[in-house]
Amino acid sequence: MNGQIEQYDYLPAAAELKWQPFDEYGFTSPWAPRLWQAAIGVNYVTSGLLTLAIGIGFAVVSDECRHWCLIPLLLCGAVAGPDLIAWFRKELDGLDPKALVAAHIYLTCFVAPLLHLSFEAYGEDFYVSGWADYFGYMACFNFAGIILYKLVHNILFKRTRPVNSFWKMQPGKFIYAFVPVLAISLGASAAITLFFGGLIKRAGVLSLSAGAEEYSGYLSVLLMLGDPTVSLIVMTVIYWLYQKNHDKPRSLGLVMILIMFAFILQFLLVGRRGSRSDIVVAVAALGGIIHYRLRPFSPKLILLGMFAVVMFVYLYGFYKFLGPRGWEAFYSTQARTQMKYELGGNSPLATVLNRAKSDVQAFLLFRLAEYKGQYEPVHGRTYAMAVLTFIPRAIWKTKPVSIKTEAGTAIQGYSSIRVSRRVYGLAGEAMLNFGYWGIVPAFLVFGMFLGWFRKKVATMEPSDSRFFLIPFVVLTCGLVLGSDSRNLVFGLLKMGVLPFLVVFIGSARAKFARSYE
Repeated sequence: MNGQIEQYDYLPAAAELKWQPFDEYGFTSPWAPRLWQAAIGVNYVTSGLLTLAIGIGFAVVSDECRHWCLIPLLLCGAVAGPDLIAWFRKELDGLDPKALVAAHIYLTCFVAPLLHLSFEAYGEDFYVSGWADYFGYMACFNFAGIILYKLVHNILFKRTRPVNSFWKMQPGKFIYAFVPVLAISLGASAAITLFFGGLIKRAGVLSLSAGAEEYSGYLSVLLMLGDPTVSLIVMTVIYWLYQKNHDKPRSLGLVMILIMFAFILQFLLVGRRGSRSDIVVAVAALGGIIHYRLRPFSPKLILLGMFAVVMFVYLYGFYKFLGPRGWEAFYSTQARTQMKYELGGNSPLATVLNRAKSDVQAFLLFRLAEYKGQYEPVHGRTYAMAVLTFIPRAIWKTKPVSIKTEAGTAIQGYSSIRVSRRVYGLAGEAMLNFGYWGIVPAFLVFGMFLGWFRKKVATMEPSDSRFFLIPFVVLTCGLVLGSDSRNLVFGLLKMGVLPFLVVFIGSARAKFARSYE
């Protein structure tokens, strides 16, 4: 492989660039396996057998799972699972978005519906005549969507052009960018705490300081500036450690101390708001930067981290819904048992099922099928408003409150005195916009983006400073199946704008031409 590149004092010679040939699956730096074996057939067979065993197990222990819906659910699991098998075999990088998406598809489209049926655990106010039927119908749409998602992903990965630029972080420019950006972030964080009362939730209700309500239109901007404070601080520590010695992986002990440091800081900054994602996503993104810059994480460590996240989200849910009294759930078994009784469905299982959104989507499909003509799709307006999220209400005075809220309320048949603020996921939001015929195209569009994105990342030089930003996008991809477009866009803006400014201003950049022999 040859590369023609302009030479600058901050850029290594072309021979020093560690580009690696990539194959049709995208297993290259940084996604490269240590020992690549062409075993995609083995992955599919393994996935099929494992999925079949899980399906048989559910059918044996639960009468509700002995239903025709098991067949399309098995197909969904069988075609989603190979990417997970490849991840376990280290054929995919630990933070490859393809593996994260596969895990969410496997949960949403296969495991979660069977758990719902087995435990008869459905969302509040969901009334469906025949849950198994509608899980089966939903699985048929999902299966078609997964097949199309994988096909367009592979096509886009093959046809997307490799990266033709290189970003190199320079210490002097980095400090020049970091100091003013951190000062802005600290100022915004202080304004949120002092003027808006820290956005503290009491018994699940957000409370603002007296007199702050009329300025709430500025909150979105302040959150975008103030919430990345911890990310900026920890990114700086990671950059310093990487610059000090980037050829040797750091010890696991040092990495865990750094992650705990990030978690504690983020918890102290936003912990009283009742938003679990504000804590988890920020710390997970910093973990991704550590993965690329200090020490790669194995699948076992990532699974352990996921388990820790589920337990934290479960415990933190007590505070979210019960207010300050909920903190007792973190250290008192007796208090946790009593609060669990008060909240009803709060459990680790409910936490996982809530993330999947399988019952929400089956319910929407039921409403569309059984009450034809009573809901008018919004024809893409929720996506349009998501793109315009960056415009604060303080500037756009007539900005719609929430098209998604109005559409969700209408499709569920609620009366005018009650609104729905549920999260619907990729397939659910597609139904809000285009009815059930929008499900498969939603998978198609997402597959196109993921194929393009993975090709770009797969052909980046491993020392490129943009790897300080890649984890924010990777995590967003992993959350697509269970989130709505507005939440995804706002979350990416909130956690990524200031880090992007630091990396962009602090890096020297050059373009080059590449050719392959």
